[in-house]
Amino acid sequence: MNLEKIVLHGESETVEFKESLQLKDEIGKSISSFSNSKEGVILIGISDKREIRGVQIGRKTVTDLAEYTKRNTDPQIFPKMKVCKIEGLSKK
Repeated sequence: MNLEKIVLHGESETVEFKESLQLKDEIGKSISSFSNSKEGVILIGISDKREIRGVQIGRKTVTDLAEYTKRNTDPQIFPKMKVCKIEGLSKK
């Protein structure tokens, strides 16, 4: 998956941008929506204006989001998650 190409193309029926991991409820709704239709990709750390901002990822960040998703979906959804490092991106 070429992240820059996906971001350039923008959001669609199968691609959603979320600027922050703090938007867990919105992320969960998108995961649930994608699981009920086509598969999709949620890119976290991307603004609605297609700006790659990135997010701080701690040791438990991905696990916590996966657990949150499992707890708040019925039937439980076990999303695939991947952390991408973007060279030259400095998080302020």
